[in-house]
Amino acid sequence: MSTSPGLQRAQAWLAGPVAAALAAEGRVAEPMDDAVPTLRFMVQGEAGAWRCYIRAWDDAPVLAVYGVFPVDTPPDRRAAMADAVARANRGLDVGNFEFDPDDGELLFKTALPLGDDPPTADNVRALLRANIDTLDRFFPVFAALLYG
Repeated sequence: MSTSPGLQRAQAWLAGPVAAALAAEGRVAEPMDDAVPTLRFMVQGEAGAWRCYIRAWDDAPVLAVYGVFPVDTPPDRRAAMADAVARANRGLDVGNFEFDPDDGELLFKTALPLGDDPPTADNVRALLRANIDTLDRFFPVFAALLYG
């Protein structure tokens, strides 16, 4: 079975520079069985803990980090969460929050378009840092919205 050049590129990015950058940061990542090449790992921030995913899209040369807020928003708080997400996104320099009003999932995404060049360790670290720092900064806001 042959794989597309895009899939081969995405897998090489994750196995090479992305895995090396994660290891250098002391993060233990595991590959996920997903249609898009993905690594998963846990983050412990100052405000809480959550899981992150790094995806190398095979249909476009993009590397993305997703930090997933650890609690889905219950139905009775989803309108308030949607408002909070819209307000949080205003003025963000890098990345954006995404909120699914159907299931209550909240995540923060940072992405880097790369063209044909592989990401460098510095690219990966900057992408990670932007993701982790931003979610950690807003974590108490979203937790307060859920728990009062």
